[in-house]
Amino acid sequence: MISLLAILAALLPNISAAAVITPLDSSQAISIDPANFYDAPIAAAPLGAIDPKKFSARVQYTSQALPGTAVLMSLIDVMTQFALQDWEDNIGPKSYRMDDPRYSQVEIYIGPWNPDPHATLKAGYGVLGLFEMMANILTDPKNRFKSVHGHFMYDDQEVGVFAMRKVTAGDNSPLPNESTSLRTSTSTAPAWLDPHLTLELIQNRDVLTIYEIFFASAAALRELAPFSTSQKVRDVSFDINAPPITTAGTPMLVLFRNIGRTPRQPPFFKYEWAIKAVAQLPSTLLFEKRDLHGVSEMVIIVDSIHVGLGVFSRKPA
Repeated sequence: MISLLAILAALLPNISAAAVITPLDSSQAISIDPANFYDAPIAAAPLGAIDPKKFSARVQYTSQALPGTAVLMSLIDVMTQFALQDWEDNIGPKSYRMDDPRYSQVEIYIGPWNPDPHATLKAGYGVLGLFEMMANILTDPKNRFKSVHGHFMYDDQEVGVFAMRKVTAGDNSPLPNESTSLRTSTSTAPAWLDPHLTLELIQNRDVLTIYEIFFASAAALRELAPFSTSQKVRDVSFDINAPPITTAGTPMLVLFRNIGRTPRQPPFFKYEWAIKAVAQLPSTLLFEKRDLHGVSEMVIIVDSIHVGLGVFSRKPA
């Protein structure tokens, strides 16, 4: 098994990582600046016309409490669905709800700001917006795990809308930003599940909080999403300078190394597998292994072939 030190030594230089609009109450709306949460530059990827530095969100919380784990799992699930699309793919308005009964009581709506029935939202905006929502939820104790709605902004222009709330079985009422006439709803198995993918984990002694695990996973998805899912992964790493959540912020390290036995014979280590591996980690650590420790070696196996190696842990001193 390849050690963490061997991985670090072999790495290349780090890549420091349709709706009816509900007006926001300007006296209560919160403006989310990405720089407040995450200062690792987005990975060197083909970003096209979307500049993450020009993206922000304005949100407004309500008093309705949401189940915390369901919120975090649902955000990772929807973010994974967007991350698996091409960065500039056009996505129609949709409501998302996981079909797992542990998480299905949370519903998320994302759509374009324009009420035109043919309007769409770029997948990249969805990824960036979902990350900002995750970051804000985890770093704002006053509004943590409450229903929320808001607008996604790009270059100070509205480009999308977002809403998240608690629902019960059979509840089909619209979310605050949602148009009933344009509603498309989906209830799916977790986006990271894939019969071709297997993870083997070796954990270290770093004790992680649930918030660090989800924050690091969301930040990693934000970094990986701009790459085409069919593109082969080279050696890539980034630091996640986690802000204070429950304790003082501690930098996390997420990295991937291509260890395919041959560069010319499939299966290859593609970004699709890196995205699904990162998205799968919170569920694996919390509910399968029940062990909130860092991952010093994550072997990514596709169709029984070892194709990639990863690390998901606190940054070595």
